[in-house]
Amino acid sequence: MAGLTRTRGSEIHIGTKAASPIGDTYTKIEGVKALNGNIGRTFGQIDATVLDDDYAQVRKNIGNAGTLEIVGNLEDSANEATDFLAAGQHKLKEAADDTSDEPYNFKVVRPNGRTYYLKSEVFGFTHSFGTNANLNEFRSNLPLRQPPMPEPEPVED
Repeated sequence: MAGLTRTRGSEIHIGTKAASPIGDTYTKIEGVKALNGNIGRTFGQIDATVLDDDYAQVRKNIGNAGTLEIVGNLEDSANEATDFLAAGQHKLKEAADDTSDEPYNFKVVRPNGRTYYLKSEVFGFTHSFGTNANLNEFRSNLPLRQPPMPEPEPVED
């Protein structure tokens, strides 16, 4: 169908704490099977209703850029230096262990080539074991610091 983009084939990459996510160095996070949550600007509500009002009166509160949950299959590595995790998963785990308040850069690449840049701290890198019919999984939450930034359009000379 024209105009629709599948999620299958999407990729997420983790970068550094560089001030600008554009031009940062990224590592693909391996084994990702779901990018859950909603990203984009939403606002909370402030109730401004008074006793004389017939209908609720609300005002916009502060914005929220959304939260993205990364779910994936743990991919083993023979490298003890990366906690036996694949390179991108290890970087995600390191970001989760980081106690500073500086956000990391992330890049989401859709199958249609559209790229979005995100800034977030990583709130956890947890494992689940499941049953004998499951693979070991990881989960991480990324509460965004700002709305997603689309990749800038190329400048023509």
